[in-house]
Amino acid sequence: MTIDAVTNLIEAPDTDTDMGKRDRAILELLYGAGLRAGELVGLNLGDISLDEGLVRVIGKGRKERLVPFGKSATEALGAYLRVRGNRVRPGTSNPKRAHRRQKPYS
Repeated sequence: MTIDAVTNLIEAPDTDTDMGKRDRAILELLYGAGLRAGELVGLNLGDISLDEGLVRVIGKGRKERLVPFGKSATEALGAYLRVRGNRVRPGTSNPKRAHRRQKPYS
């Protein structure tokens, strides 16, 4: 992919919505830290240090590594983490998971 294509992809989510903030954080972390999708979905909140700009990842072969991420990912993650509980019914998901895969309210 070209730099412009990657930029367009990362900037595609509507960050005026909670789901857009989530999608932007996912894309920023995938690209900024060079994570595999499987590594991303396996993250727990305790694996992410916004202050240090580091994420602890369990990769192939159960190998653990610390991966740095930049300012854009830090900002996107911070924006998402501030609103992440807005669409989840209390008590329906593991609070340690970094993502919340729940059906939207009807």
